[in-house]
Amino acid sequence: AHIREALQQFISGQITAQDIARWAGAVEGRDDIDYFEGEEETIAEYLFVLSEPAINGALTVERARNIAGGLRP
Repeated sequence: AHIREALQQFISGQITAQDIARWAGAVEGRDDIDYFEGEEETIAEYLFVLSEPAINGALTVERARNIAGGLRP
């Protein structure tokens, strides 16, 4: 839910792609955050994609929509 909220803020122009990358990087390395059971790998992959634009490509509005659409409501 938090990833989707962050992506919606990016899509609406409230935050930048750099903001998303910093946030995802901070969340990605934390062991004290639980993910939806059965979706741990998917969420970890999305966090990696979002946190490493130099490796995975820049975040665009279209890409943000695709990622948000692949998340559990």
